[in-house]
Amino acid sequence: MKPRPKPLLGLLLGLLLGLVVVGLLWQLGVAPPDRLIFFGVLAVTIAIVELLLTQTTRRGKKRFVTSMVIAGIFGGVALTGIPETFLNTGSLSDGCTLTVTSATDEATPTDTSAFDPFDTTPDDTVSFTSSTDKVLTNWDSGLGMSIGGIPLTLWTAQRDNAAGLQEWSGEEPVQKYLDELEDQSGLQLRGTYHAFGYIHADEGDCDMAGYIRVNAEGVFATPLIIALWAAGVLLVVIVIALAVSVRRSIREAKQFAAANPTTTATGAGQTGGSAAPEVEPVGAFTEPEPKPAPEPVPTPVNEQEAVAETRVMPAADTEVLPTQNGEPATASGNEPDVPERAEEPAEPEAPEEPEEPEQRQEPKAP
Repeated sequence: MKPRPKPLLGLLLGLLLGLVVVGLLWQLGVAPPDRLIFFGVLAVTIAIVELLLTQTTRRGKKRFVTSMVIAGIFGGVALTGIPETFLNTGSLSDGCTLTVTSATDEATPTDTSAFDPFDTTPDDTVSFTSSTDKVLTNWDSGLGMSIGGIPLTLWTAQRDNAAGLQEWSGEEPVQKYLDELEDQSGLQLRGTYHAFGYIHADEGDCDMAGYIRVNAEGVFATPLIIALWAAGVLLVVIVIALAVSVRRSIREAKQFAAANPTTTATGAGQTGGSAAPEVEPVGAFTEPEPKPAPEPVPTPVNEQEAVAETRVMPAADTEVLPTQNGEPATASGNEPDVPERAEEPAEPEAPEEPEEPEQRQEPKAP
């Protein structure tokens, strides 16, 4: 049994959750989707979800590292947006002026910033006055917004300015522009925007950038905001459920390894897994175990040749018997089996002393 981390799924869910968080911050008017906010939130959510769905690098280490590298790249891109979000305010070219007024606010582009935008509402009407130091003819103008540091031009127009005007004023309903955005995207939009505009003419240019916020009527004001809330809650529930599942698999794997150390060491080879059995590394101060001496190779014995079995009698078990009549001494005790030998000829008896011959009686004379 092995732990089951999910690094790639963590990358995907972290990316989706980051997009939802950026969308909510944008539509609720908390922060615009500038480069710092956009990529910074993605980096944080990917890293957090990745850690929750991995919890161990024992398996899938390469995928975990790859996901964290992607999060690091997003974080690096986010850092490049710090000047745009925190250090800079709106901008306006020299020789050009612009002042906008709503029911609740009045500002020029240079008075706005990411967290202090020009405020208005969907049913408000914005009045403006603008001017240039010199007459600009043959305009090529445009208006758009920036998302993640990427400018997106939404409206363009051309004007000859044959009358040679240098000042303009008027009123524009906010809902008019929101309806045009809805026609283009199919979404009812609210929130904070990093807006930009330009006039490129033969005599010179006027460039403008600033922040404007269309305050939502509530936290569930539009179908888009409701969908973002629902997607966020669903993603959080999925992440929590998967994190609990991963944690349970890790705990069960540890319990199984503790209960079956032998099976755990050889499990990869039996099940066809690629993981090698765990081997305790030899440390820098651990002496290696001595290798056993090689066993001697037995010498082949020729069965056809009989080898006489030789027994060596210990010296302590040898007892010399006294000899008699010149008989050789023999050892008592455990004597080796030897073949019977021919009976030794009996020792010749000593010759008997010849008896004295009987004295022969001579016959007496008659």
